[in-house]
Amino acid sequence: MWVTVKSGEHPLLQVRVAGSKRQQLFLIDPQGGSLAVDANGGPGGVGGSGGRGGHGGRGGSGSPPGFSGQDGRNGFDGLAGAPGAAGTIQVSMDPSAQAFADRIHLSNKGGNGAAGKSPLVQIEPVPPLW
Repeated sequence: MWVTVKSGEHPLLQVRVAGSKRQQLFLIDPQGGSLAVDANGGPGGVGGSGGRGGHGGRGGSGSPPGFSGQDGRNGFDGLAGAPGAAGTIQVSMDPSAQAFADRIHLSNKGGNGAAGKSPLVQIEPVPPLW
């Protein structure tokens, strides 16, 4: 994530957020606006349903006739998947944007609610993003 200030009569925050699959650009009015970045893991998936037991075989028709087999037992449902891990957040923030750092809200919890690794925020020059 990159944060800088678009200077002018009314300064605005320029923010670029990039993940492994997509990126988004934001223009934020720091006088009332904010941005929440969420890198939370999701809950684990639901386990699959167990299979139905098969029917027992039919007894033979000889004399005396054979006994039919018993039906098989149904399978057990699968266990739920493990919750997703918290994402990592790295922020490069221009020194001019530091005064507005409280307008950026970061969240990275695991799917089970456990806190992820603290976001890494570096104060360094960030050129205009567009």
